[in-house]
Amino acid sequence: MSPAYLNTIQTSCPWILRYLSAAAVLSRKTSSSQSAPGAPPVSSRVRNALREIIKSFSQYQDPITTFLKELYVEFDFEAAQKALKEAVDLVGNDFFLGEFKDDFLDNARYLISEAYCRIHQKIDVSDLSERLE
Repeated sequence: MSPAYLNTIQTSCPWILRYLSAAAVLSRKTSSSQSAPGAPPVSSRVRNALREIIKSFSQYQDPITTFLKELYVEFDFEAAQKALKEAVDLVGNDFFLGEFKDDFLDNARYLISEAYCRIHQKIDVSDLSERLE
């Protein structure tokens, strides 16, 4: 996630941002027992990785990157939900990501709920459940 590598990815092979984004979403559920002793918690690593990846979305757009941009940059939950539906279809049809479709959907819903709870002081559970389908 260093700037030099992200810059290279942006200029030479921007489609890899799809897989970096998907990996960041999918790695949310990694258990603490799998991480190295003394390493920062997985959620903080994922959040830092997402921040770095989102900064590099200017040139490449696909449903996965659009989902993350709408969720973390625009805070537009309706657009994020729409992009999530497209992203789940894309993940299901992607050769490398196809087997992770259900995990991707679960983790993406978790990220939506986490972002929603972070920016709202009062949370309507019915509204949140509607957003998460």
